[in-house]
Amino acid sequence: MVFKIIVISVLLALGFIAKALMDAIRTKFEQSWIRNWDPLFWDPKISWMKKYEYKSKLFTGMLVFVTDGWHLLQFIFLNALFISLSLGIGRNWIEWAIIFIGIRILYAITFNPTYNFKPKK
Repeated sequence: MVFKIIVISVLLALGFIAKALMDAIRTKFEQSWIRNWDPLFWDPKISWMKKYEYKSKLFTGMLVFVTDGWHLLQFIFLNALFISLSLGIGRNWIEWAIIFIGIRILYAITFNPTYNFKPKK
């Protein structure tokens, strides 16, 4: 039980660091230490366009996290939370996997329609 609490705590800390970096590059990239990293991947003013360079719709959807830094950090943040939640609820590997997959599906079926909703004119 102690090991499980430590793993969950480390995952949550990793997720919270990723979230802080997401906010830093979105709101103050030029003042952040990330500004010294590859701007084509990390600078949100230009990196967001990279996903449209690929010919596959996967890179604007399921694989968007490989296209730019902000989406990579979001992937780390969300999955750290989802895995932590799965570990906290489940009792074994099978339950953890089922809960994690269920959370990912729930996220996709709620996030995507909300994000892509276009009101009638």
